[in-house]
Amino acid sequence: MKSKRIDRCWAEINHGALRANLRFIRKQIPEKAEIMGMIKANAYGHGAVAVAKTLRKEGVQWFGIASLAEGVALKRQGVRGSFLILGAALKEEYELIIQNRFVATISSLKEGKELNQVAQRLGLKAIVHFKVDTGMGRLGAWWEEGGREIEGLLKLSQIEVRGIYTHFSCADSDKEETRGQVKRFLNYRPWFEKRMVHASNSAGFLGKNRAVFDCIRPGISLYGYAPCAKDQKFLKPVLSWKTRVTAIHAVKKGRGLSYGATYRVLRDSKIAVLAVGYADGYPRLLSNQGEVLICGKRAPIRGRVTMDQILVDVTLIPQACVGTVATLIGRERGTSIRATELAEKTGTISYEILCGISERVMRVHKNR
Repeated sequence: MKSKRIDRCWAEINHGALRANLRFIRKQIPEKAEIMGMIKANAYGHGAVAVAKTLRKEGVQWFGIASLAEGVALKRQGVRGSFLILGAALKEEYELIIQNRFVATISSLKEGKELNQVAQRLGLKAIVHFKVDTGMGRLGAWWEEGGREIEGLLKLSQIEVRGIYTHFSCADSDKEETRGQVKRFLNYRPWFEKRMVHASNSAGFLGKNRAVFDCIRPGISLYGYAPCAKDQKFLKPVLSWKTRVTAIHAVKKGRGLSYGATYRVLRDSKIAVLAVGYADGYPRLLSNQGEVLICGKRAPIRGRVTMDQILVDVTLIPQACVGTVATLIGRERGTSIRATELAEKTGTISYEILCGISERVMRVHKNR
């Protein structure tokens, strides 16, 4: 049975803004440098398939993903390109990684030998990028020891080491530490030739250190948020998040609102119910401190954010009615709320706000 689409809580993805951000990023790097678009975590909540297809049309060949499962899902939905799996693979995943021609991240000779055995059995080559840990302390061979590991990998018959990379830990906050990481990474120059060399996330290539090498890995900057405030004016947020007013109640002074009655109305008020809650990814920490845009005006959240609904005060917005759109993230009549605002109020970062928007929030793609 066909059903009419009803927009109740949705995120609008502006592909025009995505393309504009990509153009800005390209201007920051040498013409020959490649761009590896980070589309892991459903493209930071923006919809990986649609985002990847737009980036492909704009000439992006490489994509960064977190896992085999993400890569398989993308391929099944018609996304083409080269995929680097940024996380460490499980042994059980090796066969599918090789068969799908995904590029695995390898950090040790031990991993390489295990992958080589599977590749020998399949009669195929395994393509890998070797990761060096120059200071992140998360994944990769320690920079002092990685030379021995990579030399061993190069002797394995079914392993092709086509890239070498590292990851910056403090590119947005500590330029001296980032310079130190670059210096440590340059110890691997003997293995750079004829391999893709990459290090920089958004903060790395937008920052003063400009560690571009052969490729950069933009993530948050693609989606319109700058790691450093000075660059924000050049980027356009790609995602807007909206919901609707589902009910409006007249509430008398002194009455409590939502679970725990953590807010009591200070005057006779009009309180609107919005169709969004923490199950949609709207942070519960915004209880009694967040704001939304209704008719171009800020409406404060009253009471606790619940699983499926929030309450906002629309006493000073008389035109608000059932069905009126409320903007959670985005711009409305010259006023805007960005993911960074929600992040600051909840003690986190814009990445988490965007990635946290749940799957039940419909993505509506525009300007594709």
